[in-house]
Amino acid sequence: SLTIWCSTWGQFFLVGNFLNSYYLGVFRGGLSLTNSIFSLVSGAVMPVLFSTLSRLQNDMNEFREVCYNVQKKCILFVAPLGIGIFVFSDVIINLLLGEQWKEAELLVGLWGIVGIFSISINSIASEALRAKGLPKISSLSQILFFPLVFFVIYQTSSSGFSTLVIGTCLCSLELYFVKIILLKKYLSFSVKRIFYNLAPVFFAACLSGYIALSIRNSMVGQFNVIVAILYFVICYVVCIGISRRNRLLLLDLLKNISQKFL
Repeated sequence: SLTIWCSTWGQFFLVGNFLNSYYLGVFRGGLSLTNSIFSLVSGAVMPVLFSTLSRLQNDMNEFREVCYNVQKKCILFVAPLGIGIFVFSDVIINLLLGEQWKEAELLVGLWGIVGIFSISINSIASEALRAKGLPKISSLSQILFFPLVFFVIYQTSSSGFSTLVIGTCLCSLELYFVKIILLKKYLSFSVKRIFYNLAPVFFAACLSGYIALSIRNSMVGQFNVIVAILYFVICYVVCIGISRRNRLLLLDLLKNISQKFL
């Protein structure tokens, strides 16, 4: 938590110094908005995952299976959530922050995509390493992330806020790639299985987002957003339903949710 705090506030400090207080507010506000949306998922899943993995730390086969299963379930929700944030970032900004935050659209949209991998890779990897008694490894990866993101902010700040946002998001993706390597090296996770869990759902969400974005660009009028959202949801459900494994997994999740709330 301390290393994540230092990384976050270190970025705020650099943005405020290299740009100005206005862009610092846009940067911080955009990140806070997007992270608060994803925290609805991570806050509900990660504490339970950590306690479960802690009980299974001596049974590595079951330990890994739990992580794979949680990853498969999380990506079903965070992939459309992240792509949806990217496609409808302007709508989200107008509804939650107001038109004066228009410059935060790029940051909110790209951070929505980053959030997909933050939950499905970074958060799960961090909980797995902690549960196995290796918190120093997770913290070390975060510490090594500091110099890279600070260097990128320093280099991109002179090119404008948009370039800085793109560079910062790419740096975050690099951190998640490192977490996959750590899972492989210290916990013997299968990189192939991680990719198999994430790639089909992610591409289904991307295809749905492309269709929704095309509809928004081709239609004129106040109802284009509603139509685009409907097509986005329908296309995603259809793409997920093609795979029997994902279809059964999604139905099982919906059944469990309905039993808890109905």
